[in-house]
Formats: sequence, C-alpha cells, structure tokens
Amino acid sequence: MKRLLIRADDLGYARSVNYGIYDSVHQGIINNVGVMVNMPETQMGLDLLKNENIDFGLHTNISNGAPILSSNEVPSLVGDNGNFRSSKEYRKNYVDGKKDIIALNDVVAEIEAQYKKFIELVGRKPDYFEGHAVMSDNFEKGLRIVVY
Repeated sequence: MKRLLIRADDLGYARSVNYGIYDSVHQGIINNVGVMVNMPETQMGLDLLKNENIDFGLHTNISNGAPILSSNEVPSLVGDNGNFRSSKEYRKNYVDGKKDIIALNDVVAEIEAQYKKFIELVGRKPDYFEGHAVMSDNFEKGLRIVVY
C-alpha cells in the first residue's frame, strides 16, 4: 500500500494560516504540519491541533518575525529593526552575488534555540526538521549540524 504525505507549513504565522491548517487536518487532507516556533500565533495554532494524530515538524524560520535569541546574538540574521532579514534579501545576496550573508555560528545557534522552543511547546522532539524559504549554503549546513 502506498501512502501519500501532504504537509502544511507555517503553523503560527497568522491566525488565518492556523485555521486553514486546522480545516485541512479535519478534512483529512493534511497529516504533517510544520511549526514556526518564533511566531506570535504559534501557541494558538498548536492549541487548535492538540488532539490530532498528526506529525509535527520544526519549520525552521530565519526570514519572518523575530529570532528566539536576542538580535545581538545572531547579527547576520537580522536587520536594523531586530527582526529577521527577509527571504528576498537572503536570495538577492545569494543568487546575485553568490555571497552567503548568513554566518554559520549565528544560524546554528538560532536553529538550536528553535529546536529547544519546539520541544518546550510541543512536548517532544520534531517528527521532521526542515527550513523555511531561504537559499543559503550556511542555512543548509546549520540544519544538518543541528539535526545530526
């Protein structure tokens, strides 16, 4: 028997996203949900899905909202406002100039902080681990370092 995995990402991004994921889970469409642990609506989204038999993954986010760590601990990941740089900014620097503006030590520290936050919020380790919307060799390396 073949099984199809259908995943919804960005739980926590906004109330509307949370309700869309909730509806999709209840309609039997979604069986895996990627959680953005640094977003303000994350707890609300997890509360909606607390009794569901689905997989929860860490949807590691370094392009929306504020980091888990203080901005001075991860300076290569944040702009002047203390929030993460946009995925557009990462992409522009990476694709246009082939320059990775992400410092490996910064991204590893933030990924580890998000991993710990996931365990705190969900009460267990993630069923899977992946990254959100950023093209970067150092982001990919950081994910591999923390996962293994």
